[in-house]
Amino acid sequence: MQALFLTSGAFLCLTLQGAGDLQRTPDWPLAWAIFLGCYAPPRGACLGAWATGLTRDLASATPIGLHTLPLLAATLCALRLRPTVFREHPLTQAALGFLLGLPAIWIEGAWLLWAGGSGPGADTLREAVLLAAWTGWGTPILFAVLRPLRTAMGLAELPDLSR
Repeated sequence: MQALFLTSGAFLCLTLQGAGDLQRTPDWPLAWAIFLGCYAPPRGACLGAWATGLTRDLASATPIGLHTLPLLAATLCALRLRPTVFREHPLTQAALGFLLGLPAIWIEGAWLLWAGGSGPGADTLREAVLLAAWTGWGTPILFAVLRPLRTAMGLAELPDLSR
């Protein structure tokens, strides 16, 4: 059942990513990878991020791994930070979306410029910061939308501190 959740979430985020102006929408697959890193079991989180990135690579004209590796790295960082951050607060989610999204987005943009024959410049960094800010803004929205599904799937139940 968790595999169905991971697959449907990846499909939803990839569909949302294709809608609208790519410079003015959050990087939904990246926000999904951060969500997986915050709530899914480690093995499922890595598998879900890898599958999302691979699907994104196969759906674009980029080489295999260009989206897979940054999504997997963001998930691994979120897994590492999971015990130390309060993942239920929207500001924490937004900070994770921005801070984990900035290097991933910049790496993708820099590679695309290098492949085109020119190196990354100030425009690449400015666009990466803008897209990372949009991703930081969208991450709490994705977390809120997926919260009921997360509870239904039993992903990373929070401990009961009332006892």
